[in-house]
Amino acid sequence: MRNKLHYLSYCLFFVYNLSIFAQETTPNIADFTSITPTEQQPYFVIPESHRFQVLVQSGDDYLSGGGQIPARNDFTGYVPIDGSSEKGYLSINHENPIGGVSILDIHYDVNSLLWVVDDSEAVPINSEDLVQTIANCSGTVTSWNTVISCEEFTSATDFNNDGYNDVGWCLEIDPATRQVMEYGNGKTEKLWALGNMAHENVVVANDERTVYLGEDGNTACVYKFIADEATNLYSGKLYTLVLDADLVDGEPTITTGKWVQVPNDTPEERNVTYTVAADLGGNYFGLVEDVEISPLDGKIYFAAKEFGRVYRFTDDGETVSDFEVFVGGQSYEITTSEETFTTDWGRGNDNLAFDDKGNLWVLQDGSNDYIWVVAPTHSQEEPDVRIFATTPIGSEPTGITFSPDYRFLFMSIQHPDDEDNLPQLDATFNEVTINRATTLVIALADQLGAQLPVADFGASEIEIPMQSVVYFTDSSIHQPTAWEWTFEGGTPETSTEAAPIIYYETAGTYDVSLKVTNIVGTDSLTKTDFITVTFPTNTTTVSPSFHISILPNPSKNQATINIPSQIIQENTQLKLYNSIGKLIQIHPLSTQQNSINISTKDLASGVYFLQINKNGKILAKEKMMVIK
Repeated sequence: MRNKLHYLSYCLFFVYNLSIFAQETTPNIADFTSITPTEQQPYFVIPESHRFQVLVQSGDDYLSGGGQIPARNDFTGYVPIDGSSEKGYLSINHENPIGGVSILDIHYDVNSLLWVVDDSEAVPINSEDLVQTIANCSGTVTSWNTVISCEEFTSATDFNNDGYNDVGWCLEIDPATRQVMEYGNGKTEKLWALGNMAHENVVVANDERTVYLGEDGNTACVYKFIADEATNLYSGKLYTLVLDADLVDGEPTITTGKWVQVPNDTPEERNVTYTVAADLGGNYFGLVEDVEISPLDGKIYFAAKEFGRVYRFTDDGETVSDFEVFVGGQSYEITTSEETFTTDWGRGNDNLAFDDKGNLWVLQDGSNDYIWVVAPTHSQEEPDVRIFATTPIGSEPTGITFSPDYRFLFMSIQHPDDEDNLPQLDATFNEVTINRATTLVIALADQLGAQLPVADFGASEIEIPMQSVVYFTDSSIHQPTAWEWTFEGGTPETSTEAAPIIYYETAGTYDVSLKVTNIVGTDSLTKTDFITVTFPTNTTTVSPSFHISILPNPSKNQATINIPSQIIQENTQLKLYNSIGKLIQIHPLSTQQNSINISTKDLASGVYFLQINKNGKILAKEKMMVIK
């Protein structure tokens, strides 16, 4: 028993370590070599290991509801349907003075390895209840499959007299219905309890109650909201972060702080959130663009555009600790496939996103306009950062979200130059020009678009008697679109068919070669001595005495086919193939029939092959020459 237990323990240990090894070696979207630091080019620059596919651009027609997709695409939230990484909704914010949100229905075609837009429609926001939305900037996707879109500007107007300022809030959208949510009051409403400010984004913790958010403008504070009920952010308590000492030139001077409650029970209190938060001691963090939660350590990370830094801290409940700069504010060594560069981080930290490995993706608005990837092991003393992309001239990267399995990254490119940017190939292998606001998807190259074909093939038989045909089948992967066969000893000697039929007259062993091509490139395979053609024996199903008689041969307009009576059976057929193995004619036969006339007047000159066939078994055969 002890030995069995030891053996079982060893097996479990082996399986566990094998699973860890598999996780570590499975290709991940963050597996890439840094691009060379560069100023913006007239096209999108990403590593050669990845591809992108354009989904929509501003000015494209909506597929439902009329109108066109607006400009300034920003937060790009993938909402899975039933948890799928291959079918979902894509919500796109539009950071315009009159804002908006577009919803796409999309799915991943497992054959083409491309995403397909099945529908697109605008969310109806301008209404008597909501008045309008403005500068829809960033946001989040909730665990209950809604989208929160955030308004970046505030206003003191109240056109519908509901007591709330018209803009400067967050709103929650159901992407399936394309509707702003309502919370039991008989009308659609914004999330008033999250406060009125220059919102940039929000992130919801795993408890589905705690929300972190930041202010991009005005007093630029960081906030925490705790909802009264899970998955319902309509009511709750709001707090602002107050460090125990101020920042100096963007650098923390202390690691601790506390949460101070901001009154938010009435419309009057909610309308002045950002001024009250500052009066309560909320720190100015220099335009808070995004707040996210690390999946590894649970710390809260936020981007400060003005200070060019990403900060992080531990939320201890009523207090915070470990407040520090995670990345930014200095230069880093960037190792590319060619050499190592020293590159200044720059400013403009904007959207953030964590992948499943804990890498932090940082999108910059201004300065370098890079997409950075910062490893979870990174520290300011021992940096580990790479540059994933630089966006085309005039633009900034916005977004981003991932599919649940982290194979796909969805993002947008905002306000690119509309004159100088150049066409480039995306994953469809068609030319696209990013000269309009563009929403796209990125993945490792083997997950997106056509792949280099891998040649392979099979045959109906590999050992046949003389004067027999072989049915060849292409079994190449990655969908070849063209075939080039070479058949040593066969007739015809070459073919461009996907499944040719080849006639072998003479005994011997013969090679077969196949070159396949698709839009990506070509691959070739030769199988040496693949086909063996033998002399007839007494056991061979087709003997020399069972050949078909053809008169006249060559023929011009008509030929009479005489069939050996020994092989006439029920359900037999006479089949005629051309020289490249294509089936031309089929003639049913009966046991009372020893001959049949076939017309050859419509056939091109050349060699043809006749077979008497029953259920795929060749009973007799012969060659026929047609002349004109």
